[in-house]
Amino acid sequence: MGGFGSGREVTRLCTYECVRVDIRVLAREGALTSTGTFQGGGMVFSGRGLHLGTIRWTVTKDDHPACSIRFEPRSPSYRTTVQSFPIVFTSCTYGGQRPWFQCPWCDRRAAIVYLAAGGFSCRRCAELPYRSQRQTEYDRALDRRDVWRAKFGAPPGFAPFVPVKPPRQHWRTFVADVRRLRDAEQRVGELFVRDSIPLLERLGVKL
Repeated sequence: MGGFGSGREVTRLCTYECVRVDIRVLAREGALTSTGTFQGGGMVFSGRGLHLGTIRWTVTKDDHPACSIRFEPRSPSYRTTVQSFPIVFTSCTYGGQRPWFQCPWCDRRAAIVYLAAGGFSCRRCAELPYRSQRQTEYDRALDRRDVWRAKFGAPPGFAPFVPVKPPRQHWRTFVADVRRLRDAEQRVGELFVRDSIPLLERLGVKL
């Protein structure tokens, strides 16, 4: 007998691309400290910036705290999903409590639940890899370059820009950061050329 998701279509998505709900976001919005019922939600975007739909959630605080989630898709790749999760708490070392969703399939605690073919569940039950597990060396180089671009206030991508020293930053630190940015950009170029050569050879391009 198959377990959760048996017979479903195998998904190639990773956590970065999926609809997800993070209980830490709910906690920051005060949903777990208020009494009675707390509602919230908004538009949902993938890590690539795709608008996936709208999500609404309702947290009920009583003897058995729970969160009800309703997802209205914008894409035909998803369907309307309504699901409830128990909320459990664990004690922190230095006081206070940490909230978790309780996965309805395996009963594990999870800070984030993801929408896969069988509904919302923890990452393990949804069989979703992390983004880093799906990345190539070139992808990771792009991410490192974009981290350094963001440090200078530049958007991700290849658009040229001139790094500007932030106020009160030492010149030595600024020069070192610019050097790291240029090294990251150079690495992206090297990997692009390396990965392009086999394709060009298959197309009969003489190098």
